[in-house]
Amino acid sequence: MRLTTVVLAFVFGFALFLFTQVGAWGQAGDAPPGGAVEAEDGEVYAAARLVVTYEEGAPEAAEEGAVEEVEGKVQEEIAPLDAEVVALPEVADEQPGEARQDALEQARQELESEPGVEEVSFDYLRRPTYTPNDAGFPEQYGLKKPGFPQAWGSSRGDDGDGVRIAVVDTGIDAGHPDLRGKVAAQRDFVDGDGIAEDDAEGHGTHVAGIAAAATNNRAGIAGGCPTASSSSPRP
Repeated sequence: MRLTTVVLAFVFGFALFLFTQVGAWGQAGDAPPGGAVEAEDGEVYAAARLVVTYEEGAPEAAEEGAVEEVEGKVQEEIAPLDAEVVALPEVADEQPGEARQDALEQARQELESEPGVEEVSFDYLRRPTYTPNDAGFPEQYGLKKPGFPQAWGSSRGDDGDGVRIAVVDTGIDAGHPDLRGKVAAQRDFVDGDGIAEDDAEGHGTHVAGIAAAATNNRAGIAGGCPTASSSSPRP
């Protein structure tokens, strides 16, 4: 079995530019009405709020009429862009899940069809960098010092699913919650067999976790290459 060794490059001097969207919740510090929703692509948006952009020169009456049509409430005005952040109390009253999502999409379509409205979009959350929610991440200086969090803002290795990282160390706890299902192959060079799960020292497990621990699962630590995994059998 061919085992590809992936060298995780240290990233120094990585310049990260914050991509922002008008009205993105989190900038004003208040929670979005009705909470937030995570889409299938990982994007997070306010569950009951929309960003409405008007056509240049649209009369104020048209703008007010569009918002009234969906029984919305203007929460913020972005005058230089002819846009408004519109809260939708009726959508917020819907049951969380598919019903609320359908109501928000219906309101978006209704607003977009109103005279004077140029575009209507969900109110997406934008962050300067990707920050995993793993409990131990704040103390992981080993990832922060070489700049992994900044690199994650650009890519988290989504094109590298199935990549294997070779760790030569004291063994591995393949049943560890952060490593379960990630161990592609094992080799014990002391006993000469294919079982290396007797990691009495724990160092190999620690190193493997830094390299590829399950990430953003609200537990344990974050991995430098979180998508590295394989379902290949042991040799």
